[in-house]
Amino acid sequence: MIASCDGVIVGHVGMQKRTITVGQNDVIVAGIGGVLVHTHWRRHGIGAQLIRAAQITLRDKMAAEFGYLGCRPSIVGFYEAAGWRRVHATERSTSRLDRTTILTTSDDPILICPGTRDFIE
Repeated sequence: MIASCDGVIVGHVGMQKRTITVGQNDVIVAGIGGVLVHTHWRRHGIGAQLIRAAQITLRDKMAAEFGYLGCRPSIVGFYEAAGWRRVHATERSTSRLDRTTILTTSDDPILICPGTRDFIE
């Protein structure tokens, strides 16, 4: 998803539909990444507009159950203000470098947002 002003790209958010395993259940998520806003356009609400548009797209067009992202601790508040919720979990993923090494982390922030399913309290 691209944000532009007068034909100039000012922001971007990437999304990819994936199936992840949570406990014993497969869950369809839209992985969110590459959330970028040009330095000169920050603090104008473009990032928030992109994230809201991504949430609508992941729910209505991608039929993802949840949005899913990881970020730096300093950015958690931005996503929480847009309705994302931080979850504390151990994340296991396959390395992009060799596609065989399993990487495990439980320290990095993970956030989710509702898609076709809502949060369970």
